[in-house]
Amino acid sequence: MSTFLSKLARFRQKYGDYRCLICSKRVAREPALCSGCQSILPWLDSSVCLICGAFSPCGCTARSVSEDPFQSRLAVFDYAFPVDALLKRFKYQEKRAIGRNLGLLLGQIALHNGLAQGIDILLPVPLAWRRRRHRGFNQASDIAEACSEVIAVPCSKSILRRRSDTPRLAGLSPAERRFAVLGAFAATDEVIGQRVVLIDDVMTSGATCLELNRELRDRGAASVSVWTIARAIDATSPSLTDH
Repeated sequence: MSTFLSKLARFRQKYGDYRCLICSKRVAREPALCSGCQSILPWLDSSVCLICGAFSPCGCTARSVSEDPFQSRLAVFDYAFPVDALLKRFKYQEKRAIGRNLGLLLGQIALHNGLAQGIDILLPVPLAWRRRRHRGFNQASDIAEACSEVIAVPCSKSILRRRSDTPRLAGLSPAERRFAVLGAFAATDEVIGQRVVLIDDVMTSGATCLELNRELRDRGAASVSVWTIARAIDATSPSLTDH
C-alpha cells in the first residue's frame, strides 16, 4: 500500500492534483492543507508542557525536565477538532493519504526545529496484532514512512514488536496504563548504539512510549526521542484510546 501511495504522490506532484485534507480546496503541494484551514488547526506551542500534557505553568519542575527519559519530544497539534476527526478518518476509514500528509508535516516541523540532526532511525510504535489484522495497517508506520521521506532518515518496521496484546487503555488511570503495557514490547539488537525516534499518531498519558523507551534503552539504544502528530492536553480523558 505504501508503494501505491508513493506512486500516487509522485503523480500528484507532477500534475499538481492535491486537495486540502479538511476542506478539499485545491492546493499546490503536500502537506495538503490550505492556508485557511491551517489557520484554524490546534497547533501546539510553548504554553503546553509536552512532558505532562498540561498548560504551563504545570507541575513539572526543572528537575523533572532535566530527567526526562526522552532526548526530544515533538507534537504538532493538540488532540482536538479537526485533528482528532482527521486521525479517526485515517485510522478507522482507511483514509491513508491523511496519514501520509500528516507524516510529511511532522518531518517538516522536525527539520525546522533542528530535531532531525543526529537521528539514526525512525521506529513506528507497533500496533496490537488484533487491531492490525482488523484495520489492515499500522497508522504509525504510514506516518513514519512519510516523515522519513522528509528528513532522509530510514524507517524500520521490524525492530520493534509486541510480545503481548495489551488491553485497551481508554478509561484507565496513568498508573493502570503503565502496568498494562509493562513488558509488552521487544526490540532487536539492531538498536544498539542507535539514536532512535518513536513515531505515533497521538500521545496521551505516555505509558506506551515510556515502556518502549525502557525496552530500547535496555537493548542498548544510545537515545530515544518521541514524535507524534498530536498530544492530548487532558491525558485522563476517557474518550482517548491509547498511548
